[in-house]
Amino acid sequence: MELIGWVVWLVPALSIWAALAQWAWWREKNKKEELLRLNRELYHKAIIDDLTGVYNVRYLHLKLREFVQRARRYGRPFVLAWIDLDCFKQYNDTFGHLAGDQVLKTFGSVCQEQLRIDVDFAFRYGGDEFALLLAEVSRKEGEQIMERLQNAFKQAVDYKVGLSYGLVEYQNNFTPEDMLRTADELMYQQKKQHKAILGK
Repeated sequence: MELIGWVVWLVPALSIWAALAQWAWWREKNKKEELLRLNRELYHKAIIDDLTGVYNVRYLHLKLREFVQRARRYGRPFVLAWIDLDCFKQYNDTFGHLAGDQVLKTFGSVCQEQLRIDVDFAFRYGGDEFALLLAEVSRKEGEQIMERLQNAFKQAVDYKVGLSYGLVEYQNNFTPEDMLRTADELMYQQKKQHKAILGK
């Protein structure tokens, strides 16, 4: 009888212990999943431009170093495009900053639509300046991509906001700084030509 009493007491106790152990396991699992989710959100916010949805300048410098290292080690070609929106200041002055923000968002969306996912990368440097990293392409192929992107952007905006850009294909011994500087210089040369044509 005494043994039966112990069994009667022990079975519910073991059931309660098992339930508590399962609850603790699920709680710990959920905490880990929540921590992973928060880490993903923080990482996303650290590399994404809030306004346009493309990557930010911090991530540009990281990815450009990666592209340069890969090109040096394996001879993989790539192109850096440096972009500035033409007539954007006039658009802001005419229609206001909220409308200007919408143009920047539109350009970000056009970039994401036109570029290859997880192969090419679009970045907002700041203001109305953007950069693209185009993997496994030559400068000539980069020009074709830019022409396609430019046409898509023109169709997406009503006002005559265009693009000026400089394209640099990776060459041996180029540093990330060399590529950024050269692309920026080429972009400003094209910008001057566009202003001369428009008489501004």
